[in-house]
Amino acid sequence: MTTTIRARPRPRARGLATLAAATLAVLVLGATSGCGNDNPTPAPPAASMVAGEQGNDAHTPLPDPLADVTSAPGRTAEQALAAMFSWQPATDPGPAAAVARALPYLGGQLAAAATVTLDAPLLPAQWAAWSRSHDTITAAATTRDTDPRSTETATEATQVVDVRQIVLHANGQATPLPAMVAIAELDHTADGWRLVDYRLTGQ
Repeated sequence: MTTTIRARPRPRARGLATLAAATLAVLVLGATSGCGNDNPTPAPPAASMVAGEQGNDAHTPLPDPLADVTSAPGRTAEQALAAMFSWQPATDPGPAAAVARALPYLGGQLAAAATVTLDAPLLPAQWAAWSRSHDTITAAATTRDTDPRSTETATEATQVVDVRQIVLHANGQATPLPAMVAIAELDHTADGWRLVDYRLTGQ
């Protein structure tokens, strides 16, 4: 799949299209998660995770929701996407709950989408099995600092981010899911950088 980077200035009239895209983008990865490794391996140390008050069924700490909220655009994109793709199927009604947890990093229409509650959310194919097993899906995001698609001005930035999910099983084993790449769009606000849009691509 190829991705076309839109020319600046970016259009601001995203409206319902952004809401639909934000919801769909979260579900795209879940729909392909069945392609992951079927042979669980011992879980590696989660160096990017910090202990906090918000627990989960696999007793795995989640990203600090207030960390680096006003930092550089690449770091904000990493924090936002890691939070959006870290799921707790035993307690979350769907992936949209993770988008709500990422709200401190979001802006614009993407922030508005994070506050929308779906009456009947679409779920990834493995969601029910993860919930029954009390598995937790944790995500790590890493910005490609040298990717030519990444740009930055004083007010706007585009960041190319690798996103990887791992299923952490309650028995201490881990199963990696297929990796993906996100093209993240950020705006600089009075409160710092905020992720306002993103789209998934194959490379």
